Amino acid sequence: MDRLRTLFFGILHEFYQKPEEVVVTIFAKGVPAKNVEVDFGEQILSVIIHLPGQDPDIFQPRLFGKIIPQKCKFDVLSTKIEILLAKAEAIHWTSLEFSKEATVLQRINVPSGRSTCLYNMMIPNLEDSLMQNKSLIYG
Repeated sequence: MDRLRTLFFGILHEFYQKPEEVVVTIFAKGVPAKNVEVDFGEQILSVIIHLPGQDPDIFQPRLFGKIIPQKCKFDVLSTKIEILLAKAEAIHWTSLEFSKEATVLQRINVPSGRSTCLYNMMIPNLEDSLMQNKSLIYG
């Protein structure tokens, strides 16, 4: 069932952000660190999970904003892969992935000593899939 969900929805993930960083969590239970490749580009994240006897799972979004690749890092844990993206600018990302319909970027002003978080859960392209199949849903 997990493999079918991955094929239909993409790799299950979520993200939250602070003014200076975005934290992406990819749910991948029991994947050894040696089977995970993570690369950071100026505005792209590439995650490849190699599973024995299967095609690799690939998560490669174009990011909403630019990052500083040298300051980004990741950690493979027993139930997930946690990825820290260092933002190039302290702007609010309205989503993890870039979109042509992106809203106007807003700078985040946070008083010294305080931080705020925004939590978003995403399943890639689910909304698009539902809209395309609207006739199936509403008859």
